[in-house]
Amino acid sequence: FFSSAIVGGCLSIALGTAIAIKRKGKARHVWCFVGDMASHTGIFHECTKYAKNFNLPISFVIEDNSYSVNTPTREVWGIDGRPSSDEEIYSMWGYPLPTGRIFQLDSNILYYRYERGFPHAGTGVWLKF
Repeated sequence: FFSSAIVGGCLSIALGTAIAIKRKGKARHVWCFVGDMASHTGIFHECTKYAKNFNLPISFVIEDNSYSVNTPTREVWGIDGRPSSDEEIYSMWGYPLPTGRIFQLDSNILYYRYERGFPHAGTGVWLKF
């Protein structure tokens, strides 16, 4: 398990881990979880492209809660306050529109949309690792 305070900081480390697993011929798999804002960064696209091109044992999971820390994602992307749809957002990424809460965007990219903006807040459940 690895975590980073830098947005998308875990992406390159996860990718490097997948490269090492493949080079050593191990039967393991890396799962890299990022938020919806981190999935819009350059490092995300570079890592997913590299992983796909070299057929690395890694899957990327985008967890969409519609927030970047405490700021609504639509506001950060500059589309808040005007009519738009999810199609506009995903066309910026070059991905198809998710058809549900869980959607396969690419062969190694899984998208998950939370029903609540803050899934653990007010539920009485603490996030534990």
